[in-house]
Order: sequence, then structure tokens, then C-alpha cells
Amino acid sequence: KRTVHGSSLSLPVYAGLAAYLGDTSLAYKLFMVGLDADLGDLYGNTEDGLHMGSIGGLWLAFIKGFLGLEVDGGDISINPRLPKQWKQVALNIKIQGKKYRIIVRHDKKVVLEKQ
Repeated sequence: KRTVHGSSLSLPVYAGLAAYLGDTSLAYKLFMVGLDADLGDLYGNTEDGLHMGSIGGLWLAFIKGFLGLEVDGGDISINPRLPKQWKQVALNIKIQGKKYRIIVRHDKKVVLEKQ
């Protein structure tokens, strides 16, 4: 209610924060609209180039908000808050030079495998 999301940077921040706070329904809605910044030419200017800040923000919303991935020194923690539309998320990621395979299921089961 406080913003019209006129900036491509707004939606990813709100999506990530909503997910982090546990409102996955709102987070998913904002995340999907944020994807349209370029995929759907939401702002009518994609022909001028991609909204790289928005793409980075969506990545952070995904990693920090929905997956709840935190790295503290060498310790990795995952506190997933997946929206109901996602049954499972799987990705390969490199953290501090080490490769991992992360699988998060909607029932909050987490598999973290070092590659």
C-alpha cells in the first residue's frame, strides 16, 4: 500500500522481505511480477537493456527469502519458505569456493550435498 513499485528494484526487495517474514503468498506474487520487468517488458523499456539490478534482487529474494540460505563463516544454514506453487527447488551453487547441490522440498526437507 506504500508503493506503486515504479522502480524495477522495488518488487525484488519487497518479495524477498515478504518471503523472509513468512508471507510466501505475497512474496510469490511480487516475485512473479518482478520477473516480468524483462520477461514481460513490464516497464516498456526492455529493448534498452535488461534490468540487471532487478535480476540481482530477484536472485537475492530467491536465495535469502525463499530458500533462507545463510552463510556464517564456514557454516551453511537453510531455512526454506517455499511458496505453495513450488513443490521442490534444486540448484548447484558455489559457496566460498566449494560446490554444493541443494535440494529443498515443499515439506521443508533439505538436502545439502558437497560436490
